[in-house]
Amino acid sequence: MEKLNKELYSILRGQELTGWDSKPILDAMSPYYKNGNEEVKALIIKKVESLKVEPGVEFPTNYEQILKS
Repeated sequence: MEKLNKELYSILRGQELTGWDSKPILDAMSPYYKNGNEEVKALIIKKVESLKVEPGVEFPTNYEQILKS
């Protein structure tokens, strides 16, 4: 998860100037979600939910399906 957190930090930092886009975030999370156990999947869902409350960061309602695909 540390590697994923670093990837997410880099993505979010890069989007500060251009605006928020959930696609790169979901793209980065997807391999971890697909290959993770239930604990990892729950942590990723929790991370998405915490990002959703941040101003300007919007995720599609079907983000779990996107993570699985």
